[in-house]
Amino acid sequence: KLDEINLVFEADNSKELLRNMYKDKLKEAGLSEESVKIGIIDLARKLDNKILYNFEKFDNNYSVFSIICTVDDKES
Repeated sequence: KLDEINLVFEADNSKELLRNMYKDKLKEAGLSEESVKIGIIDLARKLDNKILYNFEKFDNNYSVFSIICTVDDKES
């Protein structure tokens, strides 16, 4: 799903697309997994760059999820 969100950044109307994705997910919300998706979409709406992420296998049952977001300084 993060790949889908990152693809939106390449569109000219990325902010509008992210806003629509966010609204659609809010309508579907209820499960905790959906809540996480909504949070990530909301985060992407506030960024000007793609989200970098990684899943590193910890053991057979768990993985560590890392996310990196960069925010441009708007005051400069």
